[in-house]
Amino acid sequence: MSGALPEQCCSILPSTGELIVIKRGERGYYRSEWNTDSREENKNIADFTNSRMGITLAQLEAMICGSMCGWDVPGAQPQFYLDRASKEKSVAITGHIKHPVLSTYFPVKGKLHTYHIMGADAYYIDFSSMPKMMMEERLGYTYHPNLVTGELMIPVSYQQGQNGSYTLYLGNGSFHHTTEQYKGYTMMASVSMEDREIAVGFHSQDSHQYAVWDWQPNHKPNPAHTSFTEYAEAMKCFETHVTMLYALHRHLRRETHKQKDSTGRER
Repeated sequence: MSGALPEQCCSILPSTGELIVIKRGERGYYRSEWNTDSREENKNIADFTNSRMGITLAQLEAMICGSMCGWDVPGAQPQFYLDRASKEKSVAITGHIKHPVLSTYFPVKGKLHTYHIMGADAYYIDFSSMPKMMMEERLGYTYHPNLVTGELMIPVSYQQGQNGSYTLYLGNGSFHHTTEQYKGYTMMASVSMEDREIAVGFHSQDSHQYAVWDWQPNHKPNPAHTSFTEYAEAMKCFETHVTMLYALHRHLRRETHKQKDSTGRER
């Protein structure tokens, strides 16, 4: 998932352009056996490898920070960079979005947002723009929106046709294949924040086809989950729970940093 750190990633040394491997939780780096004499080629190898592993720009920056500055600093968390993204523009679009694996395209309508994150442009659509048919398909794909400055967004790349229509492709870290269920509900989307995960699911055979639940790793989901008959109500509940949890975590982080500053540590 895009909010967690990958086991490892690739990068290049700014000084020499050497291709390196960074491992989660370890200081420093490892030299890659795929290193070449070309900075540009090494950069292409790193970008390709990270893309194949589904690593986002925020995850990469967090891994680099952790390897240099330690893994307990704010910059060693991907969310640190999404919180500091700046929105460049938003454009109203209509078009189609491609399924993660199948050659299937679903109609989509909404806004395409351009954010500037760590010197690079990143493209997103509102999570609420995700097609209902795509969310409900029962092929085992769960979608993971990012919290970009507190807003639920799905990372995408795009092509624009001559007629102005857009074709969108899901970005790194925005989906994965899973068989996870809760009381017969297939997980459609989830967001993880530290020790919590909030999910929304679909059950085609239940009178209340949708449910939102909150759980912790290695613990059972909260039995007081909320179920709905309407898709829009369930998605609204999911977004509300996620944004409330996000606000709580931001508040707790600020309070923790204030306490550390008051003792003169980690300033």
